[in-house]
Amino acid sequence: RLRRLPQLQHHRVIRCELRGFGATPPPDGPFSHFDDLRALLAELRIERAAVAGLSMGASVALDFALAHPDVVRAVAFLDSILLGAPIDPQLAAAVRAVAGHARAGDIDAACAAWLATPFFAHSSPDVVLEGAGHMANMDTPAAFDAELLAFLADV
Repeated sequence: RLRRLPQLQHHRVIRCELRGFGATPPPDGPFSHFDDLRALLAELRIERAAVAGLSMGASVALDFALAHPDVVRAVAFLDSILLGAPIDPQLAAAVRAVAGHARAGDIDAACAAWLATPFFAHSSPDVVLEGAGHMANMDTPAAFDAELLAFLADV
């Protein structure tokens, strides 16, 4: 379900579905999500864009920004992951602990354990939304929207 934000009336918002996800068919050959995004923007005649990606979409946004820097005006990584990062045994154990907390229904402990993993050892997020889990846009929509709008106001 898409929420409409009246504050975005001065922005053109494009939401794309990655190939093989949702209602899109699986790929039938080699492809890249970031090149698909470039083709979509070209088809829509969008020369430069602020790109935001959530979770795996953040990895697509990062790959897109690296492959097509001339098209990216700004980029927001939301609850991002880095594909291709090596998973060592310590990290694998930490991820299992996160999953255990989540399965037990202790979301606060799962979030704390996730933020304590080596994934975040060298990061300092610009924004942390209290009470939000991995899908902050659904967990705390008002706070998420406010932060995203603040980001867009600066670009």
